[in-house]
Amino acid sequence: MNEQTYSGILNLFTAVTVCIILIYIIVWVVTYYQGTDLEDNVPPRCVDGNK
Repeated sequence: MNEQTYSGILNLFTAVTVCIILIYIIVWVVTYYQGTDLEDNVPPRCVDGNK
């Protein structure tokens, strides 16, 4: 029982750690691309709006 419990806790800890890392990477990528998209897309939108 103890070995199974330890293995389950270890697997859970590993899964949580991987999820946190994946979420962190996704958030970083999304914010990075949103920043570049805003910088690239705002001027054309302003130009289109003025036309």
